[in-house]
Amino acid sequence: MITIDGIPYRIGIVSLQRQAEFFDKYTSVMEDGSEKTNRVGTYYHYTMVLEPSTMTKTDYQTFWDDITAPKTPREIIITAADVEIYRFYAKFEGIGDGLGFVNPAQAYWGELAITFKSERLVRTA
Repeated sequence: MITIDGIPYRIGIVSLQRQAEFFDKYTSVMEDGSEKTNRVGTYYHYTMVLEPSTMTKTDYQTFWDDITAPKTPREIIITAADVEIYRFYAKFEGIGDGLGFVNPAQAYWGELAITFKSERLVRTA
């Protein structure tokens, strides 16, 4: 389950990948060719793949409307069996899904990918 800004959504999480980006105030090359860096801290960015097939079309549309709203930053909480696994603050950078199943009576959206960019330094020097 994922909770965004206090609103829980029962949606399957396929994967969550994390990437660290280092933020430097400056990097200078010294006369001997070595580098001197003043590192400020580290940002964490995430890519999450969700599986909305267990949601009703109405619930999925509500979820889609929330995640595509122009709000930032967002508080994201990942839970399993009602236990918090992970919490982070980020802005949504990109969102995409695909129409995975279509028949004459119904259509369902499949694997939803969200890219998050950290709004705050997670670690500081």
